[in-house]
Amino acid sequence: MKEFKYTILFSFLIQICFAQSSLKNKQNPSNDTLSYKKGYLTANELEYLKLRDRYIKYFQSDAIKEIDDKIDKQESDSLIELEKRLHGILNDCRLNSITKEGKINLETLFGEMGFGMLDGLVATKDSMRIFCTSRNLFFDYFKKGKIPPLDNLTTENLENLFNSAFSTDAHITNFYSSKIPAQNNIQVYGMVGMYAQDIGLFLPDHAFIFLADDNFIYMADKPLKQPVKQIPECKSIWDSINSESQKALQIYDDSQLKDTASFNKYEHLDGLAYAEYCSCFQRELKKDSQFEEIQKEIDKIVQYIKSNK
Repeated sequence: MKEFKYTILFSFLIQICFAQSSLKNKQNPSNDTLSYKKGYLTANELEYLKLRDRYIKYFQSDAIKEIDDKIDKQESDSLIELEKRLHGILNDCRLNSITKEGKINLETLFGEMGFGMLDGLVATKDSMRIFCTSRNLFFDYFKKGKIPPLDNLTTENLENLFNSAFSTDAHITNFYSSKIPAQNNIQVYGMVGMYAQDIGLFLPDHAFIFLADDNFIYMADKPLKQPVKQIPECKSIWDSINSESQKALQIYDDSQLKDTASFNKYEHLDGLAYAEYCSCFQRELKKDSQFEEIQKEIDKIVQYIKSNK
């Protein structure tokens, strides 16, 4: 029962953090640090952003007392209008599934869970989700996020990018990622991760792809054929730190929830156990015998994006 209580609390807090983080990206832009000069947006992109922000201002204003059927339809119609604009902007996206069937990636214009997703279109191909946006819209969205040059994305950068594109009610954790050699000024990264509302001795079960060419940004998310198998060294690291974490939690519980120092120690060690566990996968997965098959799945997705014109 105690574990359930802490899990619900963690899940609630992490969802609030993602909603607030996305909202800040949209509403509090800073100077563009990404080598894009002022005025880089095309006329269609600028009109899209102005319309989107006007809708957001309205649906989050005091004029909306409650979300009834009428207001709900207005919001749905507004998303449809924004989707039409995105189809015009992304008409030359290399993916047929996007240009023909892509739906707007924004889930809501209300200030609630799901708000603040990365602008673009998303489509489903079998079990794979594929996302496309223009480089301009991408960099405009991440002005506040300070994403470095695309040829030098870090583990944390990739995790943030995929969360912005795909995650609304759970956090995508990066267990392993690497840059994939490419030609013709294309930047490609592969990532192995998972969705979760908590931290624990979990195993990654999704492949993620990030691909950027001269004009567009593509991201893909696909469940692995088989979840990644446990790596003994990583489990050992988790067990070692987690055992100390649980001792601190027991002391806190025995104090009738009064020993805050023990609780703070528990929280610190709990987060450290997960961070070190994931870092271990980043080091060890490539050495493991299962990595070859995982890499083949990643390469297959990359080839699909490159060739699907």
